[in-house]
Amino acid sequence: MRLLHAQIYSTSELIFKEGFMTRSSWLLSATACFAAAFLQTAAFAVPNESRLRRSMWNSTYVTRSGEVVAAHIQFNGSKGTYDTRYGQGRLFDVDFGVDQNLDSFQITGNWKFQGETGRFLVSSKGSDRFEGKWYGNNGGGGRWSGQNTFGTWHKDPDRDRYYCEYRYPAKGSPSKINKQLCIWYPDDEVRSGYYYFSNKENKIWGRCVCPANRDYNPDVMQWSKLDGDSWDELPQGDCPAPKDGDEAMAAIGQIPDPPI
Repeated sequence: MRLLHAQIYSTSELIFKEGFMTRSSWLLSATACFAAAFLQTAAFAVPNESRLRRSMWNSTYVTRSGEVVAAHIQFNGSKGTYDTRYGQGRLFDVDFGVDQNLDSFQITGNWKFQGETGRFLVSSKGSDRFEGKWYGNNGGGGRWSGQNTFGTWHKDPDRDRYYCEYRYPAKGSPSKINKQLCIWYPDDEVRSGYYYFSNKENKIWGRCVCPANRDYNPDVMQWSKLDGDSWDELPQGDCPAPKDGDEAMAAIGQIPDPPI
């Protein structure tokens, strides 16, 4: 049986291999995206409960045999999923506890994978990471740790925009995490209704409808990809992954709330 060690950003879903189930507490929280001296950090330390309930995480867990497995976690209220190269696991009866005074959070719940079940408990470690363990109902357990898929929003006063990191599993090596930028222009009438995604070459390649847009639906993403000088709108719910990202685990199916 195998247990997955998770990195997080949405409601947690435990990862299991060969009937291995994990119990893990998720540490969710947004941390600084790009640290530059001239940038001002926007917003909060650890995320509040409503953000945690819709968060996504890049994680890894350690199986009973000692294998380190990459798992992409997505929470949706009191349930969630986690994706691994061995398949998808399910999370349920998930509880989130946040102490804003101590800048900490804890996530507990149940997991199910390939017929096995168990529990997990994870706690915050800094603003955008968590550490914890998974536990199998048939015995055993292992470490589970992760990092928030999206970093903290930053204000760029020189370019009148906000931006944060998007972190995702690399194609062919999901334990490796690549990074791009998610950009928002709140004061631009044309662009304020979208989040734009920029690759390592600082080239915009895609955009999605964001909460500032009256057509925004948190349950069904609306994406467009840049084709030359025009935007090619994708079918509703069709969420792309960056070219250097794992097609399944790096698909951008949820986005962060605006910083303001």
